[in-house]
Amino acid sequence: MKLRTKRERDKHMILRHGSINETLNNKSTMLQCIVELSRRVDYLETKLMEIQNGGSSIILPRPTITVEEYLETCDKKAKDYKTWLQDLEIQDEDLQYLFDTSREECILQILVKQPQNIPLLCLNEKPNIIYKFEENTWNVFENEEFKSLILILSQRILRKYIQWKRDNHDIIVNNSEMSELNIHYMNKVNGGSKKFDSCVKEIKKAYIEQSKKSIYS
Repeated sequence: MKLRTKRERDKHMILRHGSINETLNNKSTMLQCIVELSRRVDYLETKLMEIQNGGSSIILPRPTITVEEYLETCDKKAKDYKTWLQDLEIQDEDLQYLFDTSREECILQILVKQPQNIPLLCLNEKPNIIYKFEENTWNVFENEEFKSLILILSQRILRKYIQWKRDNHDIIVNNSEMSELNIHYMNKVNGGSKKFDSCVKEIKKAYIEQSKKSIYS
């Protein structure tokens, strides 16, 4: 059937496809879908190229592992705790660091500067906990044990200071300025006015913060 006028053609379109506006709206929706699909294709192609070039930004889920499982498989190259503590010596530079700072900073420095095989371990996944390696096993380093460690190091620092005082006896006695410094140093060696328990807590908190790592690292 041949439609001669625009009115007849419009009427025919309405009968077959609905209103002219509806037809135009359908075309607009289809166009939007095509544009959106094109964008998605471009995005996927870009990600595919990143993967092929080794620069993927896709984050794959980490395998789940518990802290206990990590400790079972953790590197066992650390020294045994008792052996490590027995061999640990206070150096001249440690005592000088104490003179320049404080007993807490000195002990923290002694612990932090230890080699990689130090038998102490701190984990992000277990905040406020230190593990120690003893008898080929990683176990929780209890608060009283850590307190005992700090006490032993404090005593060794004191012995190192006494040796320094003997070595410098003449200059301390004959020089008023050095004599005053010696009193100041002795006060630092004894921890000043800070209670020992507070000193232990401060060192533990700082050591964990500086030494912690993740079981996934």
